[in-house]
Amino acid sequence: MAKKSKTRIYTRAGRFWGDFRDFADQGGAREPLKAAGERLATTDSDVAAEIAADRVKALEKMRRNKALLKIERQVGLEYAAHHLEKARAGKVTDGWLSLMEDRLQAAVDHFGAGRELSSLSTRDVQAWIRELKKRPGRGGGTYRQARCATF
Repeated sequence: MAKKSKTRIYTRAGRFWGDFRDFADQGGAREPLKAAGERLATTDSDVAAEIAADRVKALEKMRRNKALLKIERQVGLEYAAHHLEKARAGKVTDGWLSLMEDRLQAAVDHFGAGRELSSLSTRDVQAWIRELKKRPGRGGGTYRQARCATF
């Protein structure tokens, strides 16, 4: 017997919604299909189809990562800054915190705040290190002359 195709996109009050309940284990539900920066679900069927396809890809990736890599949730670089705030509780010096904050900001600037840590390859990190070595360091030197390997 052929598998019945599922219509994922539907309308509610003239706006498009997506049914992602088959991904409930990854947080999928009935969701408004909103374009970036919009408050309400889209009224454009082409935009809705693109948003739904992107959402399915993201949910499939989360499911695959959970099954293969045992990753429960994705963590981006912006999450590391959250831990700096917790570290300010007094376990490290202000100088160390300032240095780490600068280095994390450099990483966010290079890779992007939403970049998943699991997506970084050795090649990505090596390119970032090459970029760091070109930046000015303390005392007029460069990161190359400083101890940048302690990140």
